Amino acid sequence: MVLRLSFLGPFAYPQPLGAWRSHPTNTSSNVDMMHEEILAAQRLILSEIRASPTRVREAEACARFDMARASQWLANVGALRS
Repeated sequence: MVLRLSFLGPFAYPQPLGAWRSHPTNTSSNVDMMHEEILAAQRLILSEIRASPTRVREAEACARFDMARASQWLANVGALRS
């Protein structure tokens, strides 16, 4: 739903949408798998809304950039815990 809404325009939430905890067997520890799942979900939504090929490329580039930033943040958090 959030992905679909994001294509209609900006929106905000009055409070955080979620939280998570970390442990050694977290799925989120598998960054490559998480990246692929995010891109797959994005492609599905873009297909449903019949996005142009240009919009699909732009969205994928933004997602990859955001994932790279998130990966860096996760690496830093891991370093802080060591």
